Parts: sequence; structure tokens; C-alpha cells
Amino acid sequence: MAEAHELIDLGILIVVFSFFTSLPVIHTETEIIIDSINQRVLLVQSHWAPPGEDSTSKPVYPLGLVYLATAISPKHTVKMIDLCVTETPWKDLSDVIKEYCPDVVGISIRNADSFGYSDDIPSDNLSISFCLKNLTETMNVVNEAGFSGKIVIGGQTFSMFPERIMALSDLIDFGVFLEGEKTFSILLDNMDKPELVKGIYFRRNGEVLFTGRREHVDLAKIGPPDRSLLPADIYVKSPEGIGVQSKRGCILS
Repeated sequence: MAEAHELIDLGILIVVFSFFTSLPVIHTETEIIIDSINQRVLLVQSHWAPPGEDSTSKPVYPLGLVYLATAISPKHTVKMIDLCVTETPWKDLSDVIKEYCPDVVGISIRNADSFGYSDDIPSDNLSISFCLKNLTETMNVVNEAGFSGKIVIGGQTFSMFPERIMALSDLIDFGVFLEGEKTFSILLDNMDKPELVKGIYFRRNGEVLFTGRREHVDLAKIGPPDRSLLPADIYVKSPEGIGVQSKRGCILS
């Protein structure tokens, strides 16, 4: 749910969106960080293209997902797949699930707009409908490939529409709100006690709960992403480039 605030400055209208939840919020006073067993984690960059559109023509290096992989790789085994750079995304995803046998699948949803395209999904918000269709297909492929672990959803689209996406499918076990480096790392250590982890949406007795916001990540403390986890060879010729982060978010939000 979004609340819009209008700021007038020098005749320019700036609309700033602040997001909040109407779900029950569990306030965690102290987080418990334990040394978990090594888990096999598959990180998936979601397929963004509307039906009929070629997502491979201008690939975007999934820098946020690489930051996440970097954060968890010291304790866990990590593999990454970008569904936007293959002509057979669903087959490739199914194959990697069967071959890698992950314990946890994390899916990042990058885009929440249609870039002017539309599709045939009836929705009260057509601008994100194809993203939800692609997410549903991604989870169905993971499930049909025999995966029996936990599915975690994140990325900027999830943080904008967390309640709607959690309601999309019971296949979603957890949702990571906003930045994931610390949140996802601690969640991997507390899969059985998600209420101890700030910044998490999870299910309990058929109800979706939220553990509250986590403080923002300090980029100076987490260090650079390890790009060897996802080589940039196929991205370097793209007009979108491979990306460099110097700050996150909007100072007005």
C-alpha cells in the first residue's frame, strides 16, 4: 500500500512514495544469529519481459542479487541463474533445480512496470500484472522440478507490493523487505524461527505476518560485490552496462 506525498519546490512537483503495511507486525527486540549448517542456495533473477518481448536483447547485470550472493557466500554454497539472458528460461531453471538440488531458492523481482506493454491478465493494476504472471510461472517451474525446500521472494518489486505478492501463492514461504544482505543472511540461520528476523514477511497458521523494518545497510561496511559469482561477460556489450552502486534509494523517500 502506498501513500503519496507532494512536495512543491521551485515550481517542480515531486511525488515521493512511502510504503507501509496493514499486516500484523511482530516487533523483534533481539535477533539471534547462530552458526547454521551450510545450505545450498539458488538465487534467481526473475524473467522480466512481457509476453512476446525478448528479454535477452538488453540484459541488465543483476547487481543487487550479486551483492546478496556475496553476503551469504562465506557460510553457504551459492549458485545464480539469470532468466533474462536465456532463450529457454523455464527449461534452464528446471534443469538447474534438478542438477543443483538447492535447499533454498531466492527469487528477485526487478521490474514493477510494463514499459508501455500490456498483457491479457485481468488486474486492478495492469502495470505489474505481467511481473506477477512471470513470478507465478517461475515458482511453478521450481515446484514441478521437484523442489521441496523454502522459496524466498525479494527485490524492489516485492518491497513495493509485499502484501499482494505474499497473497499470490502459498508457494512463497518468506519475503525479504527492502535490502537483503543482512536480512537474508540471518533468515538462512533462522528458517524455523522467522519471527526473530527483522525485515521478513512469513506465514503462520494461514496468516501473513511482518517482523518490521530493518535499519538500512551501510554500503561502506559491506564492501564491493564479488562479480566472480556471476561473470559479466554476456552483459558488457549491453547498452544497460553492468552497474556500479554508490548509494541506494531516494533521499526524499
